[in-house]
Amino acid sequence: MVTEISSDWFYYQDGKKIDVNLPVTITNYKEDTLNLYHVGITGEEDLKTIITKGAYYRIQIKLGARVLYEYNDEVFPRNAQMRHKLECRTQLPDHVGGKKITCVYKNDGSNTFKIEPIYIGYSDAVLRYQLTSEGLVLVLVFIMFLISMASLVVHIYLKCKKVVETRFLHAAIYLVSCGIWCLTDTSLLQNMFDYSLAVSYVSFYMFMFFPIPMIHFIGDTRGMEKYRILNWLKYIFYVNILVQSVLKLLQVFELIDMLRITHILIVIAIIILEICLYKEYQEKRTEEIRTILFAFVVVSVIGITSLLLYWVFDITRYGFIFELGNLIFSIILMSGLLHTAFHNMQFRVEATIYNKLARRDNLTQLPDIQYFQEWLPEQKVSKIYMTAVVLFQLKRVNTIYGTSFGNEMLRKVSEYIKERVDVNQMFRVGGNQFILTAYSKSEAKRMQKELKELFDEELRIGEEQIHIPAIICGVEYEHGQESEVVLSYIEYLTAQAVKSGDTIVIQGNQETMDGFQYEKEIESFLPKAIREDLFEVYYQPIYSLERQRFVAVEALSRLRHPKFGMIPPDVFIRIAENTGQINALSSLQFRRICRFMKANPKLREKLLSVKFNLSPAQFLKKGYCHSLIAMIREYDLPVSFFQFEITETVATEYNEELYRFVKELQAERIGLCLDDFGSGYANLNTVLKLPFACVKMDRSLLQGIMEDEKVARFYRNMCAILKNQGYNLVAEGVEEKKEVELLNQWGIDLIQGYYFSRPVCEEELLRQIVD
Repeated sequence: MVTEISSDWFYYQDGKKIDVNLPVTITNYKEDTLNLYHVGITGEEDLKTIITKGAYYRIQIKLGARVLYEYNDEVFPRNAQMRHKLECRTQLPDHVGGKKITCVYKNDGSNTFKIEPIYIGYSDAVLRYQLTSEGLVLVLVFIMFLISMASLVVHIYLKCKKVVETRFLHAAIYLVSCGIWCLTDTSLLQNMFDYSLAVSYVSFYMFMFFPIPMIHFIGDTRGMEKYRILNWLKYIFYVNILVQSVLKLLQVFELIDMLRITHILIVIAIIILEICLYKEYQEKRTEEIRTILFAFVVVSVIGITSLLLYWVFDITRYGFIFELGNLIFSIILMSGLLHTAFHNMQFRVEATIYNKLARRDNLTQLPDIQYFQEWLPEQKVSKIYMTAVVLFQLKRVNTIYGTSFGNEMLRKVSEYIKERVDVNQMFRVGGNQFILTAYSKSEAKRMQKELKELFDEELRIGEEQIHIPAIICGVEYEHGQESEVVLSYIEYLTAQAVKSGDTIVIQGNQETMDGFQYEKEIESFLPKAIREDLFEVYYQPIYSLERQRFVAVEALSRLRHPKFGMIPPDVFIRIAENTGQINALSSLQFRRICRFMKANPKLREKLLSVKFNLSPAQFLKKGYCHSLIAMIREYDLPVSFFQFEITETVATEYNEELYRFVKELQAERIGLCLDDFGSGYANLNTVLKLPFACVKMDRSLLQGIMEDEKVARFYRNMCAILKNQGYNLVAEGVEEKKEVELLNQWGIDLIQGYYFSRPVCEEELLRQIVD
């Protein structure tokens, strides 16, 4: 039991003894210290503990001449408000009966002493007394910890359910930091640890830290990520902690001297957060933002009130009011967050059902590209490790086995992947492309290994047992990236892979990302280049061994970038094809060619033809052929002077469309030229079906022609067959004199390659052919 010692106290003023009962306010006392005496201590008080609030006056408690206790905060200074809250306690020794207790209070300069009651009791009773006096604060702290644990449990549960909602984690950290600050700020804990430096530092740093998780909370609220000032607020509070620590370490300032700065930052942060929330609410009018805004209004009112009590009115209960405000604030936030989470879960279930019905690939029953594009931005994790599987030989399979077999192959491959690979999520995002996701690099590596093993085997598709090679691409997705960028990057990686008959695994890295960024810059530059006609036309002459002169030219597009210089044609042409700009680009270039040829009649006299490359997009577009013919006639040039080149890939993959296009050319007497014959899957049957005026032998066929008799024989026989069928042949990629001599022996008349000329600009072409 704790007993209040309220009577039999006295002090001396001007030589007079003055008796007082506690508590008491003594005014006009001008001495430096006030000595308050009590002589009523008996032997029954042996080993009991005295406790009172006197830290504000830096109290000293003496028994006779012996000092039992003296408040000292030189190691960790506290301000007046903090000292007001602290309870000072000391234990009496044995045999105290008849001895005088003296409590010495130092004058704070006001000459007024507000002496609090003094209590005595055994230590366990004093502890119960302190627990009772701090009971409300302890209850608040207990509730904070309870809610924080509940928040953490919800966060873990949602994470297990693959629902990314980091605000529960931020709320838990906020409540724990608030709770630790409140607990370490109590007189009970300070006394229990004998005013330990560690406890004091924890209290201060928790107070400086606790606004940060709440700023994170607001930043992770849907719609608030656009307010970049929230990031600055976080940095400011981190810097505040760092700067105060350094100044304390250098002994420039004590932490207590900089407390006002933290208070000001908290007020400014609350105001900024309220402004951002209000703007967002005015724009969206969502219940979630309204609840958060209401919580901040509550905490700002209570917070400002407690700061006024702290700095202006010097009321010791400021701490409890602020702690209560934080608890109310947290409860409002958590109720709103739980409400949002419940509705999100409900929406997720409904969306899952809907997606199963509406956003599934009909063939494989996997989520489709639309689902992928909506799913990706909703993932709040910092990184997702994606693995793309590209069945690059699907077109060939369709050609050999038929489309139905190709569809069955896609369906079975998706089943094999689901059976053999432990995958988090899987999408079909293209005709021959799947994407698998993982949340760790090790998990992604495991998946890639399992996929490689799967595609290295022969797989049973229907009645067939076939080998299906694939390109397996590993890429890292960072939160905030657009899904289109991810898909474009995968497409870029796939294009870089060497498509052999084997399954290969390629991993995105900084080098490939730099290459991808390079192409994206070219892509962004392309519209301007088309709009301002920044392209150039270079011409590579074709030499006739029989006539001993150049007799034709191939027109080639060139583009100079202000930053990167000359861009490889295969790069910007592929980009133009993928972005639907190839027709506009080609029209510009063809007009430039017509204009140049019209302006140089002597050049036309020397040439039999001008060859111009076409892409699939151009002959697939109805009427494009007629637009080119109209352009030729606009410049009053003979239509037969031009030949349009297509690659053998085009010849094998676009049969019906190509036949229609060829008929249009035949009707206008324009020649068709097959380019790069021998580089892919074209065969003689393909060549014989179409009325090509010219066949250009790919330069890859020349490799080893001088060293390997088999290679030479194959090249010679292929040329002989084509010549016997009446085709004009052009040998591409000729770079050495020995090659020219050998080709001449075989009766190959037309040579195109660096041996005779590289691609040249207009002026150089005129110098070589006309001059």
